[in-house]
Amino acid sequence: MERSTIKLEVSLINKIKEIQALNGYKSVNETVKHILPQGTVTPEIVTYEQPAFTLKSGDIYKNISWSELKLNFNCIFLNQTYFIKK
Repeated sequence: MERSTIKLEVSLINKIKEIQALNGYKSVNETVKHILPQGTVTPEIVTYEQPAFTLKSGDIYKNISWSELKLNFNCIFLNQTYFIKK
C-alpha cells in the first residue's frame, strides 16, 4: 500500500483524534475514510448562451451561439488563402 505524508493544522488533527476516540476507530486512516464521502458531490452551474440564430432542417433545430459563430468565423477566416493581383 502506498503511503504519503500530509501536514494538517493542529486543530484539525485534534478533531480527527476526537472523532476517532468517540467512534472507536483504530487508525487515522479509518477515521478519515468514515469522514469523507465515497465520492465527491460538487454542484455544477450550467449557463447557456443566448443563440445568435437557429437553423432548422425538417424537425431538427440547431441553436447557434455567438461564441460558436465567432469561433467558426475565425477558423474560416484563418484558413482562407487570398490571392492579390498585381
